[in-house]
Amino acid sequence: MESKLWFDKSWVDPTLLEVRRRGFIGPGSVAFDLGCNSGAITIPMAMQAGPAGHVHAFDPYPWNAAATQASVNLNRLDNVTAHRVGLSNKTHAIKVSPNDSRIYEQSSDRSAQSLDIRNIAEYMHLKPSYMKIDIEGAEHELFDVGDPHLFDCVEAAMLEFHPMWIAPRGLDCRDTLRNVVKHGFALRYYSPDAAAYDVEKYSHKHHLFWLLRPKA
Repeated sequence: MESKLWFDKSWVDPTLLEVRRRGFIGPGSVAFDLGCNSGAITIPMAMQAGPAGHVHAFDPYPWNAAATQASVNLNRLDNVTAHRVGLSNKTHAIKVSPNDSRIYEQSSDRSAQSLDIRNIAEYMHLKPSYMKIDIEGAEHELFDVGDPHLFDCVEAAMLEFHPMWIAPRGLDCRDTLRNVVKHGFALRYYSPDAAAYDVEKYSHKHHLFWLLRPKA
């Protein structure tokens, strides 16, 4: 099922085409893939980074990290590290059912297993210039960090925004986006060419945002 969802396709993810066209990842780049799943995005990112670059792929679910590593091996790439951890604003462990995909939810299910969640600050010494972020609502915690300079090395990012998994927790989705802006990013709705997005006019729906550094 996973193979059909991610690999049995005749099209290329449009965000990857945008990354390539814009040069967000080039030879020698360091990039983060947050929520790598089976590695379908990790692999082309690594090919764009080339032998001198590196992609760090993160997923707390062991089967996802293993699938990404298998994809890396099949493509004979040596510039990828698959980390079996999720990234957030604090380091902790969480028990999650195998059927859940959200790393902020605790489960008392007998089949629940402990997942390793780490503070993203532990990894920012790697200096990624690009990040792909698709972490099922945990983006709220990811940007809720005290260090205003933590993401200074990131020039561009693609954010899958999941209000359906943020708002039910009693959180204001605008606060999530405000925190993104506090880190110096301009939000662009679906296209890097779009006008800067006004967070205060946010409407509750699923969005894809590009996070870009404003040009001097």
